[in-house]
Amino acid sequence: MSSSLFTTRAGAVLSLAALGTKELVGMALRGVLGPEQLWTAFRGARKCLEALARGDVASDVVAEARVGGCDACPSCVRTTSPLAGVQGMYCGKPLDGDGPGTGTCGCLVGLTVGGRVQPACKSLVRSETCGQRRWAT
Repeated sequence: MSSSLFTTRAGAVLSLAALGTKELVGMALRGVLGPEQLWTAFRGARKCLEALARGDVASDVVAEARVGGCDACPSCVRTTSPLAGVQGMYCGKPLDGDGPGTGTCGCLVGLTVGGRVQPACKSLVRSETCGQRRWAT
């Protein structure tokens, strides 16, 4: 994997995490997110960032294939972000998934930035798997 691409992707994930923290706290204060969802979001972000820091990063080819599969999946849910032109892509209902037996986890799988789909967290971490078994790798 090229270090500049990793830096760009990791930087994007870090930037989104920083902006997302403020947004998540605001959503909790407005009553949009409950305590469990807020905890899930912070726990998931920490898990992702720790994996990236450990070097548990999928190759470019694998990450792109994964996020492409997610983009085509009917369970993919898109949300707007505090960044203009950026959408989050989640596996089912963000932060929760769609319930037991669905295979969706609610994880951030990708970002659409300026119309281009890019891997993020779940699809970027090498050791992660798809609960619906849609990823070949």
